[in-house]
Amino acid sequence: MTKDERMELFLSRFDCNPETGEVWKKSTGFVYNKPNKYGYVQITTSHNNKSRNMAAHRFVYLYVTGELPDELDHIDTIRHNNSFSNLRIASRTENNYNRNTVNKSTGVKGVYKNKSGSYSVRIVAGSKYKSFGSYEDLELAELVAQEVREKYHGEFCRH
Repeated sequence: MTKDERMELFLSRFDCNPETGEVWKKSTGFVYNKPNKYGYVQITTSHNNKSRNMAAHRFVYLYVTGELPDELDHIDTIRHNNSFSNLRIASRTENNYNRNTVNKSTGVKGVYKNKSGSYSVRIVAGSKYKSFGSYEDLELAELVAQEVREKYHGEFCRH
């Protein structure tokens, strides 16, 4: 099944409310709203005795724009918030910039505790790690990390 055939199949069988991100099956009215173990809502249909799946956020974007990009980002990082206003096209790298991950040893994204007790700032810029110095003070290291994320991650920056 080609990408265009897949898009047409889902558009013919499902409907949605772009403001809320709610998706339902046209034939039954069944609303898909239960996130899977990864936090995404999946919609499912069958075609030629094969099950076909699509993430609900991808369907909402397809429904509104007629396009199905390779990667979409949830702006607020909430994977089941599928309102169209919460979705944007992103590269895989940009999508990863917008994650809620923190370092376990410091509790701060992009700040790592060194064996000496100082704190190093390191972020991904492009597809490579970049280091931005070592600091005695955790708060200063956190401020540096925030500034470099804003500079290198732009609109996809997440603190």
